[in-house]
Amino acid sequence: MIYLTDMSALPDQIISIDDFIDGNHPNLDVAERIAIAVVAAITSDAHTVIGVNVNGLSGVSSSFFNLFFTIVFEACGRETTRDRVVVLSDSNAMSAIVQRSREAVLGDAA
Repeated sequence: MIYLTDMSALPDQIISIDDFIDGNHPNLDVAERIAIAVVAAITSDAHTVIGVNVNGLSGVSSSFFNLFFTIVFEACGRETTRDRVVVLSDSNAMSAIVQRSREAVLGDAA
């Protein structure tokens, strides 16, 4: 089962965390690089919804997603981040971590 962090938008384009992990575990550098890729995809098309696939990801704290959402939010704004960034996870626990970070960075529930 795939858990979406925002059920209002299905992604048009998928960016996979697997393409950014350099070692055994993702670090904050990975979060930054994924966020930069998401910002680039958002700014290249005014209507594309970006899905970030984190299936199989484990062992990351909310700091990882806090940084990710902060970079996207600062570059694209609150509304665009809410409306056009969806995180895809195969874990209910990971989805909960992502949702808490999303809410913390964007200021309220998505």
